[in-house]
Amino acid sequence: MDPGIPKRTTAHSSQRQWCAAGCSQVSEFGRHISPTRHSWARSAGAGEAVWSAGVSSAGGIVGVIDSRPPASFHTRPATDPDAIAPDGSSVHLLGGLARGGMACFDVGPDEVSIAVRHRTVEELWVFTGGSGEMWISLSGDVTDPPAAVVEGDAIRIPVGATFQFRSSAGGLRAVGVTMPPWPGDGEAVRSTGPWTPTLGPGPGLVDEP
Repeated sequence: MDPGIPKRTTAHSSQRQWCAAGCSQVSEFGRHISPTRHSWARSAGAGEAVWSAGVSSAGGIVGVIDSRPPASFHTRPATDPDAIAPDGSSVHLLGGLARGGMACFDVGPDEVSIAVRHRTVEELWVFTGGSGEMWISLSGDVTDPPAAVVEGDAIRIPVGATFQFRSSAGGLRAVGVTMPPWPGDGEAVRSTGPWTPTLGPGPGLVDEP
């Protein structure tokens, strides 16, 4: 682990053995929260629109309504990235429904994302590989402490919160759910974070007005 990243001491390996049912969580302020179990499965009803992620002609990420029948459940492997997110991370689009979308985000070893905030969407992430640090602030105060994150940890990103993350030597990967579906260019606003970014922005990033 990068010596600049503090060692995580609050999470336990036993809490990560049932991540499919419920994961240990880290709040936006870096406090460890007791794990809980939830069921996220939901079947599409007759006539319900099915949402899937897509990439615009300019390379930005958009949400589109899928024409497949609602009962046609589709899976997609997270292989080569489909796009670059506004914060610079690689995006693997995994699909979704009318009220939200799911994607895998990853960065290479010792990388730092661009600090951003979202205008209208909120997100839930679970880290599926690597380790690093995640900084989230509702006020945008760069002195708010970051949280060390490892595989199995989960975080929530409220609407309007500013966030930035950096990876250790093993890189960092997370699966995130965006609610409502990503609306397109202009949703992510460039902000100031605690670290200097090493990644370049993807399409659709806008500056603070």
